[in-house]
Amino acid sequence: MQLKRYEGKTLRGTLERVKQELGPDALIVSSRTFRKEHGLLGLLSGRKVEVVAAVDRRTARPNTLKEAIRNSVQSSGKRSPAPEPESVLPVENKIYSQNDPIESLLKELDIGPELSAYYRQMVRSGVQSQIAFRLVRSAQGAQKNGGSPAAGLTEAVEKQLGFAHYGNETPKFVALVGPTGVGKTTTVAKLAARDRFEKQKSVAFVTMDTYRIAAVEQLRVYANILGVSLRIAHKPDELPSILQSLERFDRVYVDTAGRSLWEESHISDLGYAFERCRDLHPMLLVGANTNEVDARYIVNRYSELHPRSLVITKADECVCFGPVLNYLTGSGIPLAYVSNGQNVPDDLEPATPKSVLKYLFMTRKTA
Repeated sequence: MQLKRYEGKTLRGTLERVKQELGPDALIVSSRTFRKEHGLLGLLSGRKVEVVAAVDRRTARPNTLKEAIRNSVQSSGKRSPAPEPESVLPVENKIYSQNDPIESLLKELDIGPELSAYYRQMVRSGVQSQIAFRLVRSAQGAQKNGGSPAAGLTEAVEKQLGFAHYGNETPKFVALVGPTGVGKTTTVAKLAARDRFEKQKSVAFVTMDTYRIAAVEQLRVYANILGVSLRIAHKPDELPSILQSLERFDRVYVDTAGRSLWEESHISDLGYAFERCRDLHPMLLVGANTNEVDARYIVNRYSELHPRSLVITKADECVCFGPVLNYLTGSGIPLAYVSNGQNVPDDLEPATPKSVLKYLFMTRKTA
């Protein structure tokens, strides 16, 4: 996938350049307006538009991007499975100082080398010590009943967090909500692509994001690629009637605008619209690269919309996955998916205890 940045004076003119150079299959990834300063002390600054577009330039390229997505979905079942917890974290052979308070605690717990290694790695990955303690204690209990340490830890994570197991029971109406830049539109495309080409479902899009420049155009590109219907709700109170008109579809995804968390009217307007929609399933998105304090606030702020499930995005952009485990604990919101990249639809996987452990114990180079 090739990314290219364009600048221009108007959005329409810039989009025309994208179409001319990259062709009709080009995907608008993002757009923004900014001031470009030039001249003495920047006195001649003027407004500019920036558009980032993407197009697939692989040599063995299908005839259309629609075929590329279809082929990607069909081959997704052939990819190698996620590593089991046993293979994610081998037992450590390092020698630790007995003066370390963690080592003193582990010695007192007497949980064995494998669970001790899991505990150390969880704490290193940002998991709060008391949460890591509960998990290894629970895993130790399962181990006493004949299970392996890894199986016990997997079971402990499942008890600690809630998981949304949809299968073919995904709700008809799903509204993706969350802060700016968390990946709502891309996640809509990933979910819809799987519904269309893997489950052979009829799908429709509704966008409420008329605030961000080119947001409608970006979703329209996805809609054209996937062959799905697109409706625009210019005002929140238009959403109930639009959803009612789309009852014939198996699945309808609602893409909402991301706004500042301090903008009180945004959440209240969404809540007003959602309350008037029958069987609407709000799905909250939070970035794995969001610091824990902000993430807790996001979860608390959007709890006013009563989200039924949660998606962790940008798992490929975070150094430590532990804070995710911290703020999900006790949130009461089941975890549905983890997104780990921009590729549609590949970089989205159903959340399971094993996948959480995979990201938790993943080693990343930080320098």
